[in-house]
Amino acid sequence: MNSSINIVRYIKPSHLFLAAYGMSISLTIWAIKSDSYTVFIALVCVIASIIGANLAHRWVMQGVTLDTIDKALKHHQRLVYIILFGMGAISTSLASLILLQGVKVTDLAIFATNLPLPHWIPTIILLYIAEYLNLFVLGLGCFALGLVVFFVGFGRGMSQPLPLLMATVIGMILPLAIFSHYLLPVTGMLGEPFVVEGVVLQTTSHTCAPASIATLARWVGLDPSLSERDVVQLTHTSRLGTTALAEIRAMRQLGLAPKYQRQLTIADLITTNQPAVLSVNEDVDGVIFLHAVVLLSINPESQTVTVGNPLYGRQVKTFDHINGYWTGDAVFVTNPKAQKLHNPNSVGDIPK
Repeated sequence: MNSSINIVRYIKPSHLFLAAYGMSISLTIWAIKSDSYTVFIALVCVIASIIGANLAHRWVMQGVTLDTIDKALKHHQRLVYIILFGMGAISTSLASLILLQGVKVTDLAIFATNLPLPHWIPTIILLYIAEYLNLFVLGLGCFALGLVVFFVGFGRGMSQPLPLLMATVIGMILPLAIFSHYLLPVTGMLGEPFVVEGVVLQTTSHTCAPASIATLARWVGLDPSLSERDVVQLTHTSRLGTTALAEIRAMRQLGLAPKYQRQLTIADLITTNQPAVLSVNEDVDGVIFLHAVVLLSINPESQTVTVGNPLYGRQVKTFDHINGYWTGDAVFVTNPKAQKLHNPNSVGDIPK
């Protein structure tokens, strides 16, 4: 009995935090290897919350409370107000675009990805930033949540009423829960597969890229039965859409040997002479949003491009239309088996 008490006394909160770190990291590695993206998102939240709680624990042990933090902030009140005002203005602007103007969350990526960024920034860095930015924001929010919750539960000398603090915690949990929901894969939302003229149609408003990749894999003959659902399980497409890095990874897993390039022209498509997934600005009823289509054929003589549009099926567009339609981004198929399908005058013969 005494030995058990001694063991309990020996265990410190830091030991519990360390054990939680180890368990969470192990589960995260398992989630990545097992392709369980939902578990991965949950573990990001758990790890970030534990880190925040650990930091709060250290502050409490050093005698730091919410009151002392409040007093410290009063010395920098002007800076705090400027930061809060800036964050509020940005949040209000984004919310207005999304709720009032009918702009989708994914469409905001159009502005970010087409900014005139310095050429010395490697493309791979931009791809990884776009891939993990949402998870970073979610983790940052969970970190703050863990920090506040620990202070509410274990802080000392707090003058703020408990209901106010609990309301603050609930106010933090609600947006984080909604954001997490938007990051979850949309596999459960998918409808029955539908193919028109060899083009796999998307069954949700979020899955244009997976449908395009399925069309591409069918067209080059690497997987004639690949479906939108099969690709979503590889890309983990969420309600925020599919990132370019997720497209590349899925195409690599399917054996398409993808090659991503930015700021291209029609002349580059003719020279490259390879099928590809193209990023375009699609106009539906006056609303323009970021979309993905498949480059099926390009004819320099007639100055036309044939694309597989997961919204409509096969479409023929003129070079003039493509110039304002295509963003200049493309993920090419470089698999030698696919290249054998090419002919000198076009990217390839389109199967019926």
